[in-house]
Amino acid sequence: MYGLEVRRKIRRLRKAMGYKSGDMAKCLGISMGHYCRMEKGRKRMTLQYLEAIADILEIEVSDLYRGC
Repeated sequence: MYGLEVRRKIRRLRKAMGYKSGDMAKCLGISMGHYCRMEKGRKRMTLQYLEAIADILEIEVSDLYRGC
């Protein structure tokens, strides 16, 4: 599971790009509930999902860790 700061950064970037949780879930091919639980830390965020989220947000996975 990835840290709280990484999950917060994902949420901030997602909102800054105008994406809603449902948009992210659709791009990832999962339910909105599943995505929300990952973003909140209630469900494991695998490296596969982390890489896909970084692609959607147009950043590198390593960028998610900068400043954490």
